[in-house]
Amino acid sequence: MQRAARILKEQLKLADIAIQVVDARSLRCSTSHEFSNLMPNSRTLILAAKADLAEKIDQSDPRLMLGIKSSKIVKERVLARIRQIADERFASRKLRGLVSPTVRVMVYGLPNVGKSTLINLLAGRKAASAADSPGVTRALESENDLLILQALRCISEAQVEHEDVARFTFEWVMKNHPVKISVHYGTKRTHDFDEFIDLLCTQRKYLLHEGRMDRERGIRQFVKDIQDGIIAKVNYDR
Repeated sequence: MQRAARILKEQLKLADIAIQVVDARSLRCSTSHEFSNLMPNSRTLILAAKADLAEKIDQSDPRLMLGIKSSKIVKERVLARIRQIADERFASRKLRGLVSPTVRVMVYGLPNVGKSTLINLLAGRKAASAADSPGVTRALESENDLLILQALRCISEAQVEHEDVARFTFEWVMKNHPVKISVHYGTKRTHDFDEFIDLLCTQRKYLLHEGRMDRERGIRQFVKDIQDGIIAKVNYDR
């Protein structure tokens, strides 16, 4: 982790423009503040990916741009912003009649936030692929942060129990969208997580050979549905 952080800091110093990709469903948890402070705000763009899965996004930061479904619009907006920053950065060279150098753009962010998707979009080809690589773990402000990062698929499943993530997201949805779960699964409305999982297993016929409910399968299905944005739009910063 320390090696990855050191490499990232060194590369940021060489970049003309930095694009930090974050998850719109929790800007707070998916933002790497430690590294965003290494680049002046005037040369930074924050792309909130998966904005179509989020609700009530805080857009007060002037650097923030929403990653919407239309890839063409996103590409046009990002490239326009890159050109604007580059023109401002190399304005003095143009005044002296010098050719502007190649603009070095660095894209960074937590795992699975959409970095490769953005790079491929801007390049117009598959220039980057998702792969396991050294990551940088941000400082967690609360125990729930770990659950949120798992709900966003930003950390490995091995770091937190699936049931803990399921309970956390269930409580969040029941608090903010109390009817969404029962409507989606066609089950009766309940605020009790264990009862809901039993209802889900019964409704979907998630059963083990001996007739017992396959709660693990029900829990994993619920977490996946939450992560895929099937049940409701979320904003874990609320």
